[in-house]
Amino acid sequence: MPGSVSVTLVALWGAANVPCTVSADVRVDLWTKLTANSAYNAISALTALRYGALAGNDGVVGVMEHVTDEIAAVAAADGVPVTREGLGEAVRNIARIMPQALSSTAQDLLAGRRTEIDDLNGFVVRRGRALGVPTPVNETLRALVKFVEVEKARGTQG
Repeated sequence: MPGSVSVTLVALWGAANVPCTVSADVRVDLWTKLTANSAYNAISALTALRYGALAGNDGVVGVMEHVTDEIAAVAAADGVPVTREGLGEAVRNIARIMPQALSSTAQDLLAGRRTEIDDLNGFVVRRGRALGVPTPVNETLRALVKFVEVEKARGTQG
């Protein structure tokens, strides 16, 4: 029975001091994580700045709010019961919890590795198109990161 398996796994992880909970709706958790990553990763990668610095700039915060608005609209169109407020709070919390973090996308870009941008902002763009929801800010961030990624791979970007 799945319920008892979930409770058993949570207890085992808890005994190992690994935080774990059973999700009421894993889609909400996944879209919330996607939103936080999509709001920060591309901007961190393009600027090579940490989360705390990004969250301290009104212009950047405005861009992250647009990313969040677009994702909330796509998730809603996809039938995922997220709230704009909940997604926004998750985005704000990341900078509070990890102000010194540099996104994995930034780390990949700096190291000349392929990034996960197509699985973050790129996913939002593809899902938005499929559902008829415009995602211009996510599309712009994806395009800019891909441009830098390709140029670095070619060796033409310093």
